[in-house]
Amino acid sequence: MPYRLLPLLLVTLFVMSGCKKTDEPEDSLSVLWPAPKFTLTNQFGEPFGSDQTKGHTWIATLFFTTCPGPCPMMAARLQEIQQAVNDPNVLLVSISCDPQNDTVEKLFDYAKAHEADPKRWFFLTGRYDDVHQTATALKLGFDPATATTPISHSTKFLLIDKNNDVRGVYTHDDPESMRQLKVDAATLSREK
Repeated sequence: MPYRLLPLLLVTLFVMSGCKKTDEPEDSLSVLWPAPKFTLTNQFGEPFGSDQTKGHTWIATLFFTTCPGPCPMMAARLQEIQQAVNDPNVLLVSISCDPQNDTVEKLFDYAKAHEADPKRWFFLTGRYDDVHQTATALKLGFDPATATTPISHSTKFLLIDKNNDVRGVYTHDDPESMRQLKVDAATLSREK
């Protein structure tokens, strides 16, 4: 074989190796980390936590009722998800990172204002330490307000499976990420 054809042969083999089919599907919803065991209080004044989410696919977010920043947009995205993924096995769980001010009554009013399905979308509060511990274990951090700074909190959406394992992290202000969350939530809800 002439040496001038050797580079062409090497390039052809390299390109073909990138086109190799694999029998193994890519698992885009692998387990990332376990969700914590927790118990907080929902907008109806009832205990709500990992015992209630077990066996359900659920989406977790942080928020607070007086948030002037991203929370209204995040609530709008959750409303869209509630409508698009019309499955009673997919729960929405919004955890207040201002539990000192977000009483059960405020959460109830906030839920009503956002047309939350009372059987699927839960707004949670509790003792500050319990809320902070739950958020930290979910890897959704937040910092309380100070005299000079407002509350800051994660704006990520977590997708959690029926075994309480986190399976996806999504960005609320990225339309493609939100589209993928709807698809992934529906997929996980069908898993046995």
